[in-house]
Amino acid sequence: MDEKNIDQIISDYLSNDIHLNEKNIKASKLALLDTLGCVFNASLNTSATIFATDGLKDTLDNPIAYMKDIKSLKEKARFFSVLTRWFDYNDTFLAKEWAHPSDNIGTIFSYFIENNNFKVTTFIDSLIKMYEIQGCLALGTSLNKKGYDHVFYVKLASASVFSSLISNNDSEIIKRTVNNILLDGLNLRAYRHEPNVGKRKSWAAGDAVSRGIELASISEFEDEIYSEIQKDENWGFEKVFLNGENLSFGKDLNDWVIENVLFKVLYPAEFHGQSAIEASVKLSDLYKEREQEIEGIIIETHEPAIRIISNKDKLKNASDRDHSLEFMSKYQIHSYLNSIFDVITATNKYFSDQKPWELDKENPERMSTVLWVTCEVLRVVSILLQPVLIEGSKKLLDFLNVDLKKRSFNHLTSEFSLTSGVDINEPNVIFPKIDL
Repeated sequence: MDEKNIDQIISDYLSNDIHLNEKNIKASKLALLDTLGCVFNASLNTSATIFATDGLKDTLDNPIAYMKDIKSLKEKARFFSVLTRWFDYNDTFLAKEWAHPSDNIGTIFSYFIENNNFKVTTFIDSLIKMYEIQGCLALGTSLNKKGYDHVFYVKLASASVFSSLISNNDSEIIKRTVNNILLDGLNLRAYRHEPNVGKRKSWAAGDAVSRGIELASISEFEDEIYSEIQKDENWGFEKVFLNGENLSFGKDLNDWVIENVLFKVLYPAEFHGQSAIEASVKLSDLYKEREQEIEGIIIETHEPAIRIISNKDKLKNASDRDHSLEFMSKYQIHSYLNSIFDVITATNKYFSDQKPWELDKENPERMSTVLWVTCEVLRVVSILLQPVLIEGSKKLLDFLNVDLKKRSFNHLTSEFSLTSGVDINEPNVIFPKIDL
């Protein structure tokens, strides 16, 4: 297959419709639902919203409604992809290179919002093809071993399919688009590794789809196809970036990748660490009462996990933590909960000792203070307990009348404390008594 250049392979692939069936349609639905969940979750985060909106917003009521009002199509795609990728919760595909194929969905989502006369089948066809192009490149050629980042494959997959859509599958325009992406080159992946880990790893995919759309649009204009750029012996892509190694697909292009992606359901973190977290949780039950007997923990895993997410001495930010095998292996949900319930116990004692029901007449100002402190602690612990006690935390926050947009970990600070005199709602039973 790889005797042809990738521009020809991609153009040939995009010229034919995918045969849609129950299996690939279901896989596409799951991929889209997973991605929308990531988008709506990230839209509750202040930092994610600021980066996604270029600093125009720090809160969003509805990210899809906001996206519709963005004028530029490439900015629509960037917005959607930044939110998709922000927490590293979206799907993944592991091969020679790893990939997050749903990084591309913002590209077609923005296109079909703008052009709503297209059929759903065309949307699914485009989604499957983007997954397939990125995933098969990841199967064929590793970028990370050479220090380059996998978002290059996002840019290439998004640009290729977008080019196909806007050019009505014009072979020359698609090939020109692919080669313009190659001419754009690769970018470093240093922002995923100590000591340079930062938020760029959360917005890099959004940047990639935006640039891919831009180059696809430019490639519509008459120009050279640049057909020799992949293999030129002096200035070519493979010569300059891959030390002469072939840029290749790992298999023929069809609909296989969409049906074989991995979803981060139980433990949403960098996927090489999933097994480490699962093992830690299971072993915790066996050894949590014998911590003093443990001299050390030895982790045996595959080489990419060691190279990509291990050996971090300092964890400076959230991006560092979700890419640290050591941090994930120390997953201690019981310690987290114990700390929270220690605060709840102390607050319960504080409330009982202060006896606010007796202060009503003696010292109403003091009574108000005691009630406010108690409610404020309830607000904080309810936010902290949301990942574990979803419904119970929601009932408490509803009772305290906490704004739905101010319930994330970013709102734990005093800046978002309950205001004096705020109305609270009618209390409901948080955990109903079960009669046995």
